[in-house]
Amino acid sequence: MRWVVDYSVFEAYEDVGHVRGLEPIYKYGIIMEVGSDERNVIICCYEKTKTQWIMLNMVHDKFEILSG
Repeated sequence: MRWVVDYSVFEAYEDVGHVRGLEPIYKYGIIMEVGSDERNVIICCYEKTKTQWIMLNMVHDKFEILSG
């Protein structure tokens, strides 16, 4: 899987007053466990580069499953 940690390029709209990220910077990991209740699904994965455990929320975090 991969998830967005930052953006390398941003775009600003003067008339609207907000900034949007255009080119995402990703981290990659392996899904180890999926837990859920009725409102939230939490994914626990092992992040490859720093070799640490990460918990991602399907509602709040932007991530993609790359293979199944």
